[in-house]
Amino acid sequence: MRDEPATLDAAAIASAYRELRGKIARDPLFADDADDQGVSLDELDRRMQQAPPRIASADELYRWLDGADPYRYAGLLVLERAMGGGPAEQLTGRATVPEATARIARGDLAIDGDLVLEAGAMLVVLGKLAVTGALVGAEFDYTLVAAREIACARGMTGGELIASERIAVPGEFYFAGNDYSARAPRYEGGLLVDFERANAFTHVAVERRLTAWSFEDAATALGVATDRDLASAYHAKLLTPRAA
Repeated sequence: MRDEPATLDAAAIASAYRELRGKIARDPLFADDADDQGVSLDELDRRMQQAPPRIASADELYRWLDGADPYRYAGLLVLERAMGGGPAEQLTGRATVPEATARIARGDLAIDGDLVLEAGAMLVVLGKLAVTGALVGAEFDYTLVAAREIACARGMTGGELIASERIAVPGEFYFAGNDYSARAPRYEGGLLVDFERANAFTHVAVERRLTAWSFEDAATALGVATDRDLASAYHAKLLTPRAA
């Protein structure tokens, strides 16, 4: 992933938003819980007219799309239309997004290995993100992964996953903590552990989903000790060479 700040095309973003505004207003992942979350189309209008010229840090990206996660979902739709379609990138080995940094890939991103996000890190892929290993966000700090499609073998995060089309995880995925939620039209895969979350998935197709509040049951399902902090234990398991 490129280390230089991402340059945003404010005119292209404004144009893309004009094209998508009606669709976003009707999109259930933006509109259905808007009142409950204090989200409004007027506020989104304001933000889309004030896109920053460049994103050099996670703080700059979050200031533009802060607040409830529907704003980041809508922002992803607009950025895809305005700036997507760039060249595909391929990485090998464990890829790390450093603490408090933001990375924007304008095309598909394929990682033959793991993807690790340190505290406060944000990754936006304006295409498909495909990770052959684990996707690992920080246990207790905010991180963001947003893409048209997010695919990984297994993973966990204490932050957000946002996809404009789907999240696909054939193995297990654990959404830790209850400060954030994930958002996608479709989630599919093996074991989904999200009993701590009010995730917004329009369709869920999984082999097993744990929504009952039980850390012990979740630890057993994820294959970690029941007498340890669940997020720390599973985070450590994912980062061992055997898990990778």
